[in-house]
Amino acid sequence: MLQHTFLHLKGISHKAEQALWKKGILTWEDYRNQQNSLLALCNDSEHEDILTPSLHALRTHDIGYFAEHLPKHDWSRIAATFPEDVLFLDIETTGLSPYYDTITLIGWSRGTTYGLFCSDGDPREFLSAISSAKILVTFNGTLFDCKFIRLRFPDVVFPDLHIDLRFLCRRVGLTGGQKAIEETIGFARKADSKGLQGENAPILWHEYKRGDLEALRRLIGYNHDDVEGMKAIFDVCIQTCCKKEGIPRRLWPKKRLFTNLKAPLVFQDASLKTPHAVPLSPYTGDTGPRAHYQYLTERVSMA
Repeated sequence: MLQHTFLHLKGISHKAEQALWKKGILTWEDYRNQQNSLLALCNDSEHEDILTPSLHALRTHDIGYFAEHLPKHDWSRIAATFPEDVLFLDIETTGLSPYYDTITLIGWSRGTTYGLFCSDGDPREFLSAISSAKILVTFNGTLFDCKFIRLRFPDVVFPDLHIDLRFLCRRVGLTGGQKAIEETIGFARKADSKGLQGENAPILWHEYKRGDLEALRRLIGYNHDDVEGMKAIFDVCIQTCCKKEGIPRRLWPKKRLFTNLKAPLVFQDASLKTPHAVPLSPYTGDTGPRAHYQYLTERVSMA
């Protein structure tokens, strides 16, 4: 979509961009040809091509350049141009407070790969995935997911470009939480996670800690559906933004741009070595209370 975008050029507003499209100036090449024609009439041979930085940034995947020059409301155009650089992320926790509760799972997808970090596992794969991504997409991640992750991993490096679907949905008229929006757009969850809500996630985690691997399987399936659901929601938001902004229909990205990048959930089989398979292992962390009587009496006088 960026090849059809002019908002990042100095002096081009949304209204001016729409005027260019109506004149048949649909691409950077069209714009450049028009500018060259005007310069020839003026005998200006020393004019610098204002699209040179844009072409270089597009060629080198310099997403930061476009994020800096495009209004934040139009960052979805960047994601639609570089879908392979977009990472969808969702976490599960023991509760809503980042100070009193903890992360249980972090699920993410980039392209057709789904990755998972379990709280008692090795975080290196997750930290590598988040630091190498250039665009982050969450649902309410600004107020929830990112806060939890920063407290758990103080040195984490998030992409500079973060699109929070909670606020993008509001702009295009989709209201409610993620599950409600999924129902509105017709996204179907797997049978195992259908009907599960956020409050079920802590229960499934505690059942898993007490030895129930099936509870972990359901929790991971729920997280996987959260991640895949965001792809479907983002696709609808992009299409709706294109319509609201008056972008010519033939310039719109594919209707199922991210939905088609399905990331299958595959559980690890002991007899097979499947890339990106998710292991189902018994919980190895502490299952006791977070504070013991002895711990309290050592710090608080009981006299």
